[in-house]
Amino acid sequence: MNKRFNFTKKALSELVSLPQGVDQREWTDDVEPALRAIQYRHKISFGVRTCADGDRRFETIGEFPHDAIPRMRAIATEKRLLAKRGGLSAKDSIKFKAFTTDVFLPSVTPRLSDQGRKYRQMLRDFIYPAFGNLSLRKISRSRIEQLQRDMKTKGYSDAYADHVIRLVKQILKNAVDHDYLMKSPATGIKLFNPDNARTRTLTHAESRALFEVCQRKQTLAADFLSVLLFTPLRKSECAAIRIEDVADDYRSILIPKNKSKRPYRIYIPDELVEVIKRRVALSHNQYLFPSPVPGREDRHITDIRTSVEKLYREAGIEGIGFHDFRRTAITNMVEASGTHAASRAANHADLAITSRYYQPRESVMAEAFQKTAEHVFSS
Repeated sequence: MNKRFNFTKKALSELVSLPQGVDQREWTDDVEPALRAIQYRHKISFGVRTCADGDRRFETIGEFPHDAIPRMRAIATEKRLLAKRGGLSAKDSIKFKAFTTDVFLPSVTPRLSDQGRKYRQMLRDFIYPAFGNLSLRKISRSRIEQLQRDMKTKGYSDAYADHVIRLVKQILKNAVDHDYLMKSPATGIKLFNPDNARTRTLTHAESRALFEVCQRKQTLAADFLSVLLFTPLRKSECAAIRIEDVADDYRSILIPKNKSKRPYRIYIPDELVEVIKRRVALSHNQYLFPSPVPGREDRHITDIRTSVEKLYREAGIEGIGFHDFRRTAITNMVEASGTHAASRAANHADLAITSRYYQPRESVMAEAFQKTAEHVFSS
């Protein structure tokens, strides 16, 4: 019997006991198919199954729970690649593209499906053409810096070039973690804008204009932006809202899964109640914002950039990104209700994070200077 699932400590610990008369059972890892868990009556062993030139082999490499699953996957991947290359050392011969495809992407895309798509686009458009066919050990710092300069020359923004170089750094660090490299050649490469600190927020006039456009349109994208305008939700959190997490009176929504891994609740202002009601009534699956894409009807909304950009143009707004809505909502909440309320609403771990999001507007700064002068002359 040979079944597949994602090997985790919990999943392996909860395997059902072997039935009477069965001495062992073999399980296959979904992430690294060469890795097997052999379940005996009193223990679980890790092994690797490979095939080279028609010769099928099995090798025991560890035992659960003493050996960490990520390490077992790394060993299994190396042995699979070694067999695939007919005995050449996988660490010496593996190319950047092969390592990324076989080792790096499988480890990140199950957790970050949306991010995984962005990774693949950056790999296809920039990184693979630069050094995808080079072995890992032949990639030099100068080649990475050349990619960085080329993107700048071709007119890509500093922020996007930094995203690409960060991905290169992440992949090469992963190669170090898996013992394919002694040291990453990307270590020490400076980014164009290491802090990547955007300060863009919508003015009150821009917020009102955009909300008016969204209220007229009442489309999926328009209602999505309306929620982002008045709540400090991240785009991914808003997209993943389930109808079962919406309160019966539509006045609050539970956000169980989020970046900080701390469930929290947001509260819906009067202006958004009808928006939430409308989305609940129109949804065709379990999500408040279901995907309209054929073949993905059971999922939530993902890429709506084209739709929202039309709304931006109609409202006369330029240079805005999804995360700027979160910064705007936090800034508005700090000014209206104070930093503590804004920090809790944004589910921040401490006030220092909230303070980085807060971008005081010119009118607020002017008022602060005026109050300072009045304080001096009134005492």
